[in-house]
Amino acid sequence: MKRKSIRMQLCVLAGTLLFTAAASTSAFVYQHDNGTPGGPAGYSPGNDAIVGNWFATQAGFNNITGITVYWGGLSGAPVTLGVVDDPNGDGNLADGTLLQSVTVTPGLGDIGNFVTYGITPAAVGLGFFVGAYIDNGPGGGTPIFFDTSTGNFALGYSRGFQDQGTTFLSIAQAAVAFPDAYWMVRANVDVAGVPEP
Repeated sequence: MKRKSIRMQLCVLAGTLLFTAAASTSAFVYQHDNGTPGGPAGYSPGNDAIVGNWFATQAGFNNITGITVYWGGLSGAPVTLGVVDDPNGDGNLADGTLLQSVTVTPGLGDIGNFVTYGITPAAVGLGFFVGAYIDNGPGGGTPIFFDTSTGNFALGYSRGFQDQGTTFLSIAQAAVAFPDAYWMVRANVDVAGVPEP
């Protein structure tokens, strides 16, 4: 009788441990860069600038919960980060919809590091754009580095232009394909608590 009771308790304990391990915290990251900065791109003082990447949405990872940026400068100046939905996944943001945005102010300790900012979860369609917008900035090098190592010329976007007081969405829609680099801007999907196979 005692042996049977101990065996049952061990089985229950093992089941609990397996469930806890299966529900461990993990995340999925959309990124084009390899983590090595290739350089910044400059813009004139008082102008606006936007940089960012387009991603094809991966099945099961359509709920964006954070934006990660590698800061290269602009300490103390505000930057708006945002997610623009590309519902038909064609890479053209003319039909884009701004899902979430957040304004952040990178500090001295953020320069030269990846920093992740949580956002209200944003459900994207077949594709999406994630980027950073500087309104009426101080000029100089952009606060975000680009990575030239990937060799893909199609899906990085950037634009620098005179201050027009426009919104993140309209700036993103007007962005042009950057010819030779991806920006070090990533999108995060938290999958904490989802049982793994």
